[in-house]
Amino acid sequence: MTINELVKELKLTVFAGEQGLNKNISSAYCSDLLSDVMVNAQENNIRITLQTHKNAVAVAVLKDLSGQILATITSPMPTP
Repeated sequence: MTINELVKELKLTVFAGEQGLNKNISSAYCSDLLSDVMVNAQENNIRITLQTHKNAVAVAVLKDLSGQILATITSPMPTP
């Protein structure tokens, strides 16, 4: 699957990197701990994270990830 196919399937918004939409995705990796991503994420993974700071982008470049999905909570968590 390519980034572009994933964007269409999940109705995602692309914030940057439009030139990379044809990159292939081999698998997904979900982590908010940058050191964990540096050790365990693989080339061509797509990362799912809550992090939005520039170091998250630097790690994605370092690991040659296909892209990142910035997951956010858009509604309040239910109370018990």
